[in-house]
Amino acid sequence: MSILTSFQSAHSVIMEKRRKYVKLTKITETLDSEGRVTSKTETTDTDVDIVLQPITEKDRDLLGRGVTITGYMKAWANATYDLTNNGDDTTIEVGDIITHNNKKYVVESIEGKETISGTEVHRKLLLRCQDTWM
Repeated sequence: MSILTSFQSAHSVIMEKRRKYVKLTKITETLDSEGRVTSKTETTDTDVDIVLQPITEKDRDLLGRGVTITGYMKAWANATYDLTNNGDDTTIEVGDIITHNNKKYVVESIEGKETISGTEVHRKLLLRCQDTWM
């Protein structure tokens, strides 16, 4: 068994044990020639599985000094998803909206992409609750 196969297998086991099903809303912006947003399109898929975990004091380095940890979550997501509304090989990107338990979280940053032999296995995301002031 290759390292990639072992890692993918371990990732699948963790996802099966700890996953939460969320709604993923992808926002696509159309820009004019000067870079201004002229229109936005939102598409939402349900039953997208990710692992969610509240930010703790140990995760302070993700946010920086002086930023409260309230309203932030860490998430681990598959590298790609085959989604009904968004198509094959959909990835979760910065600016996407994840809804869980009627709370909306914005993907604030991608903190890491775990790759083995050039193949992405999963992503670590930083999420900010939309109700949390920046």
